[in-house]
Amino acid sequence: MIEAIGNITSFVQDDLKVAGYLLFKKLAAAVIYKTNKKIKGPVTLIKATENFLHIGKDYGLSNVRVPSFLH
Repeated sequence: MIEAIGNITSFVQDDLKVAGYLLFKKLAAAVIYKTNKKIKGPVTLIKATENFLHIGKDYGLSNVRVPSFLH
């Protein structure tokens, strides 16, 4: 990953290695995860206080469109 990014960033190389690895693990978890039923109960969303992206108060969930076949 560091070779692909090159020297265009001011981040520490070890931090980039960790970030790349964690992104890979997050994507792998998303691919492997299979839902088998809806959550029935309270849900707590956790948002980091520091982030590279602006995340709205509703975590961007208002932009999510659920396909009609899932209703």
